[in-house]
Amino acid sequence: MRHFGEKLTEEEEGLGLDFHQKALPTMFIGAFIWAFCAMFFSGYFTSGNLPLEFGGGFIITTIIGYIGIWIATTIFAARRQNHTAALLFYVAAFITGLMNSFILYGAAAVIGLELATFLFVISSVVGVFAVAGGLIIGLAFKDKIKGNFLWSFMIFGIVLIFMESIIYMMGVTTPMMMGISALMLIWIMGVVVYDGATLPAKIRQGFWMIAVINIFLDFVIVVIRIFFILVQIFADR
Repeated sequence: MRHFGEKLTEEEEGLGLDFHQKALPTMFIGAFIWAFCAMFFSGYFTSGNLPLEFGGGFIITTIIGYIGIWIATTIFAARRQNHTAALLFYVAAFITGLMNSFILYGAAAVIGLELATFLFVISSVVGVFAVAGGLIIGLAFKDKIKGNFLWSFMIFGIVLIFMESIIYMMGVTTPMMMGISALMLIWIMGVVVYDGATLPAKIRQGFWMIAVINIFLDFVIVVIRIFFILVQIFADR
């Protein structure tokens, strides 16, 4: 029996203070930076006019820098140099929003900027609940979810990416692309569940920035997939 005033262990406290006071605020700031940049560079705040011109050289340089930033962020996070990793994470979130703005701009050309922005907001809200739900499920069944679970979903994801590439090269049809997007959404949700199952261990061991990176990328991929499906539905109308 626990005595009055006795301090709870870190495991008994659930995810602990590092998650609530460090990981969550960092994640929310990164998500805000991402969403704002995606909408800004897609022209939402400038009435559909792109605030910057993106040439081929700029895009290639951005992609190379983007990969480098994520690698550096992950390395610092893996070394538990979390504050440095957090600063790099904000830069990575900014570039992610910049790159995702191309998707919003392309959707706006098909269904209009106002509708595209509305669908992006809806996708983001649904994405929050979907990722949160997946993490909660993972936490609830963390003792039953092992490493083989992740490997199965990773193989499934590689097959889906290969199928998506083949379908795109053969000629895009709406039912096929929506079907593969739905499967991709199921795949990433499986990864979210695994991340939820391993979340307590990461936080207890001091890898809270690794948790932030994983959840942020899960969230972005879920939102973009939902957004793509919604855009296809409205484009067909």
